[in-house]
Amino acid sequence: MLTLVHFKYLSYEVILVIKIRIYLRKKKMSKSIPRYARIGMVLLVMGAIIVGIGTYLSKGSLSLYGLIMAICGFIIYFASSIASRKKNMRA
Repeated sequence: MLTLVHFKYLSYEVILVIKIRIYLRKKKMSKSIPRYARIGMVLLVMGAIIVGIGTYLSKGSLSLYGLIMAICGFIIYFASSIASRKKNMRA
């Protein structure tokens, strides 16, 4: 652990970096996204890409498949975010 005596030998930038690291450790800034929310986002984006490709190629069945995929991804993401919010409110 560094004390104030040690700080007088360090440059201002090093002191600032040390203070920021200590602050971030105390604050615990890293908040992870729940696994199912990531899966929902991936399905949503993949479905949107498939809809775009199906529309570009004039393939209605491919666009419909992508639309269903995007809707399912949105539902999974939405449900996951609501569940994680309720879990955080209890804790």
